[in-house]
Amino acid sequence: MVYDPTTGRWVRDPADPQNIPADFNSARVPFYHRIDASVRRNGHLGGASFTPYLSIVNLLNAKNPAGYLYDYTARPPERASFPNLPFAPTFGVSNSRIAPRPIAPRLTELEKAGWSLPVYREMILGDAAKVDF
Repeated sequence: MVYDPTTGRWVRDPADPQNIPADFNSARVPFYHRIDASVRRNGHLGGASFTPYLSIVNLLNAKNPAGYLYDYTARPPERASFPNLPFAPTFGVSNSRIAPRPIAPRLTELEKAGWSLPVYREMILGDAAKVDF
């Protein structure tokens, strides 16, 4: 395409090998659709926390083009698409070691710092005693 300053338009240059004759904005890429799914489950074993997971990208294996490649040596020029993300399952386990943290000393620190916890102190300590770290 060549810009014509007298008309203020872009015009087709017949000598340009990359010219693909068509109306402006006449071609669109197809709708992009993809469904991803992920499942995880938290668990505890001893003092460790672990989370097995399964994740699937492009669950329906939709053929979405990531872009197009043009071959300008052919007459007329040819277009080919290259694919986007394929069906890709991943799975694994993430884990961490939980160090039990004493609650009572932390409550004392907060009270010394100006927090007003006397009303809730027994409730917090009672709830913390029920939690299995």
